[in-house]
Amino acid sequence: MAKILMVDDDQDLMIVLQSRLEMSGHEIETCSNGGDAYDKITDNDFDLVIMDYFMPSLKGDEVCQNVRENPKYKSLPILIITGFLDRDVAFFKGKGATDVIYKPIDKDELIEKINTLVGT
Repeated sequence: MAKILMVDDDQDLMIVLQSRLEMSGHEIETCSNGGDAYDKITDNDFDLVIMDYFMPSLKGDEVCQNVRENPKYKSLPILIITGFLDRDVAFFKGKGATDVIYKPIDKDELIEKINTLVGT
């Protein structure tokens, strides 16, 4: 079981994904903007962060860059979810993400990526 922070301003999507991930045995915390995400990351010990790219306050890449500046979080896996289809994985990795999943989200692909990133 992994402790996961899920960040997205699309509440409907978060409810669906949270339910699916909890059924898979993961502990989920949520928030809806990048500023809150950064605060939660630095105040908690997460095994993984799943974060939308476009959000209020701070975009996903800004959160990634801020998190990566702290040596404590250099190896924290961050999975970006996005509908920004014209950017490849290298773009997001260059911003500090560990991996990317594109919307619409295939829930099986999401579970597979999570398991790979948290080693379950």
